[in-house]
Amino acid sequence: VKICLDAAEILLSNGHNPTVVNLRWVRPLDRKLLKDLAAEHQFIVVVEDHTICGGVGSAILETLSDIEKTVCVRIIVLPDRFVEHGSRAELLFDCGITKEHVAQVCNKLLR
Repeated sequence: VKICLDAAEILLSNGHNPTVVNLRWVRPLDRKLLKDLAAEHQFIVVVEDHTICGGVGSAILETLSDIEKTVCVRIIVLPDRFVEHGSRAELLFDCGITKEHVAQVCNKLLR
């Protein structure tokens, strides 16, 4: 969540108004929250320290499909490969999950 909050600060400094949601669990997803977010935002960026398969991003896409809401979704995840040992911060940095990268993805979607 810290990376997303820091990315939000970057976006705020560029005149954007991001929303950061801390999902404390994957199941059950708050369907009303997702429906509201999809209605109020141009896109949703999911950042998770997991691989793409079976993660929260996949669950969000499935839920949005089920509630018939269409919104652009980008998922920033760990690569589907062996990750070296290190601290959580080192591993996220090595995998490109940084505040700068999250802000860059959002800025690209805002163009």
